[in-house]
Amino acid sequence: MKSTFCVWTEDGATWHCNPIDGEDASKDLLSTIDGNPQTYVEYGKWFYHADLPLEAVRQLADGVPVTKELAAALNPTRSEREEIKAGLDKIGYPKDL
Repeated sequence: MKSTFCVWTEDGATWHCNPIDGEDASKDLLSTIDGNPQTYVEYGKWFYHADLPLEAVRQLADGVPVTKELAAALNPTRSEREEIKAGLDKIGYPKDL
């Protein structure tokens, strides 16, 4: 998989992509963020060898606030609530932990 590309907009609406070595690698790299939760679940199986619960991923895609139950559904072995809160604060994602 290629790992380099550049995108930019000059007018705030039209995106341009600069191909590297004649190929546009953005299609490979950005395909997992197509807005379809099932796509991300499949990516998780391939990249992380993890079975992410579709309903939990769907809730994240819908912008549902992260609760301790949702966090546990996504990763049952992680319990560092303050670290999770800090990460969500950093990206501005809603939470109710």
